[in-house]
Amino acid sequence: MADYLVKIEDNIISVDLINTNKIKINDKEIQFDLKFKDEECYLTYKNKSFEATVLSQSESFVVVSINNDIYEVEVKDRIVQLSEKFTKNKDVKAKQVIVRAPMPGLVLKILVNVGQKVEKGSSLLILEAMKMENEIKTNNAGIVKEILVKEKTAVEKGDILIVIE
Repeated sequence: MADYLVKIEDNIISVDLINTNKIKINDKEIQFDLKFKDEECYLTYKNKSFEATVLSQSESFVVVSINNDIYEVEVKDRIVQLSEKFTKNKDVKAKQVIVRAPMPGLVLKILVNVGQKVEKGSSLLILEAMKMENEIKTNNAGIVKEILVKEKTAVEKGDILIVIE
């Protein structure tokens, strides 16, 4: 059994941790260099650099920006894999989604209220960055538990904006 099963779109990848800069992906060893700075992660592999930022996360799901491309990733550790194997529950839902600012900017308008039910793809707020309005959406359905920002306030990349359960 793999340390982690990672699902990106329709691809399921087996990931085993070997040490701090070596992993095994689908039985192929990968050597890399990894550095962290604030909310960002910098990975170098075969002389190519990648910048990764976690935009939102929940128990089993992560929305990550890698070199400005956004991916929704499902991650299952050994405990979840075993739980699914023995309970045959293939639809384990995340309990909480944390929506983070993908870039520094100004919160122009909050489009939801605490207690409001939201569907996957629902718009949560409008964030102005570099004179452009960016609609921040949720990748999970749920109920807005907490709004941690106010309209007309500045946020930094990685700041928690909204919590959804």
